[in-house]
Amino acid sequence: MDPLIIGIVGCVILLILIFLGVHVAFALALIGFVGLVALRGWDGAFGLFRTVAYFRMSDYSLTPLPLFVFMASICLIGGITTSIYDSLAKWLSWFPASLGVSTAVASAVFGLLTGSSMVVAAMFTKLSIPEMLKHNYNRQFAAGITTGTSVLGMLIPPSLFAILYGILANESIGKLFAAGIVPGVITLVAFVAYITIRAKRNPELAPPSEEKYTMGDRVRSLSGVWPMLLIGIVMLAGIFSGLFTVTEGASIGLIGAIIVLLAMRKLSMDNFMASAVDTVKVNCMICILLISVTLFSRFIAMAGVTQSFADFLMTLNLSSKGILAMFLVLYLILGCFLDVIGMLAVTLPILLPLQTAFGWDPIYLGMVVIYACLMGSLTPPVGLTLFATKGAADFELPFTEIVWGTVPFVIIMAGIMALIFTFEPLAIGLAAFM
Repeated sequence: MDPLIIGIVGCVILLILIFLGVHVAFALALIGFVGLVALRGWDGAFGLFRTVAYFRMSDYSLTPLPLFVFMASICLIGGITTSIYDSLAKWLSWFPASLGVSTAVASAVFGLLTGSSMVVAAMFTKLSIPEMLKHNYNRQFAAGITTGTSVLGMLIPPSLFAILYGILANESIGKLFAAGIVPGVITLVAFVAYITIRAKRNPELAPPSEEKYTMGDRVRSLSGVWPMLLIGIVMLAGIFSGLFTVTEGASIGLIGAIIVLLAMRKLSMDNFMASAVDTVKVNCMICILLISVTLFSRFIAMAGVTQSFADFLMTLNLSSKGILAMFLVLYLILGCFLDVIGMLAVTLPILLPLQTAFGWDPIYLGMVVIYACLMGSLTPPVGLTLFATKGAADFELPFTEIVWGTVPFVIIMAGIMALIFTFEPLAIGLAAFM
């Protein structure tokens, strides 16, 4: 059989398996290995599998991943999340819809520790929505804030998605971190502006807070927060300045977090071991995914699918931006079925080989893709982050209210997506100075 036909059939079966609910890592591995057997035979397929597995697992760029995940896990178990939210609620109490603004900023900070918008949405569904409802916030408005702002931490470094993209695309993780700052800050400012303007125009959505805090109250609230913020600032400043590598920065962050939590008596041996086990589970999943993606990439390259697809796109007579816009629409659709990691795993084997042919800047492409994936995860009516909010709610929260509450945030992200798509300097951001 023609290798190209084998490759196309493999891609179709992959999509079917994913839509049937098969985990994307196992679907990629199965199709990649069976396809290689069809092209190279059993010996060739096993030989390539061994090579791919060794190549991926011995890649030094993987080393920051378990360190960042471990740091995130011990911070979560140590209760840093609640401390950050309480402190922000006091410092931002002068804002209209101050609890909503606090949720947005806390989501950005908390997202740094988790690397998953669905985890952030689930956590703040339990933490901030009940608090907002207690202060008579409109339920749909509160649900929209919690779900829509959950993507913020995935843009601002250190982003798990930037690390994964850097590994898969063989690009500088430090530059991807730096590139995420400008889009992340723009998105945060836009979200805060929307929340405050809506609350100012319609106070019934978010009645003004009657709680008053003195400067002493605000300063005391920082006691459980400032050490972690200082560690984060030192870690990122060192990475961006070139003082130390991403791996060294992650090591400093992890050691600093352990010391701080021990000093605050928030880290027991049981918590430490639970965090270690959680880190192993997450990293095993990611390692399996990386091997699967590489195996599938080799299969479609050997079958000629990538080159044939590039040739087909050339015949459309579209500009490079037009071709990239087609992929961005695809991410909005895939967000209904896959999380961000799954979207990257399925599309990058096809998208990355086109990078040179269409002259896309690698950092620009990375930020546009990551932003589109995050936007896709919120796409109504079936974005996976919407279901994370619904699943975490242990109180009455209709799904339609989550969807309609999130729509304004998706519209805001669409506008920012258009900006960074059109103006490359916004997407590349601070990475241009590294």
